[in-house]
Amino acid sequence: MPGKWSSLNLAFLDPEALELEWSTVVRLASVQRMDLIIYYPQEALTRNVDHLFDSPSHTRIDCYFGSRAWRQAYRHWRAQYGTRGRHRVLMDLYMDNLRDLGYVDIRGTEYVGDEPLMRNKIRNAPLYRLIFASKHKRGHEFWHSVLGRNVHGQLRLME
Repeated sequence: MPGKWSSLNLAFLDPEALELEWSTVVRLASVQRMDLIIYYPQEALTRNVDHLFDSPSHTRIDCYFGSRAWRQAYRHWRAQYGTRGRHRVLMDLYMDNLRDLGYVDIRGTEYVGDEPLMRNKIRNAPLYRLIFASKHKRGHEFWHSVLGRNVHGQLRLME
């Protein structure tokens, strides 16, 4: 499959929760010019991470991250900071894994700015974030342009 497509490609990976497997991301990344928008299931991870990180069996979270490495990163974070800010370490690990696949421009590390955070309208609780990954250093220009407009195409006031 590498080299098969000469066009610029974009895959939007939008499962309901933890159904996305890292193997799918790896397969898509094998396409030379494949950018990704990836659903980061913050609420699903929040609900499951504390009781699954010590599980002896293979979990959905292992499949999402592609290995059990998230457990060590989370255990270290939890020992230092508790559960506050846990998604920072988990998203950083995920994005490091994307870099290992050849992605050079990854947006989603800042908790304000580039990655959209979708919230529950009733409790205002975080539901999910979107991570953008591009193999080209100018990918962020496309992402920033998209985020600069609302659902009707109207430009937003950007800081």
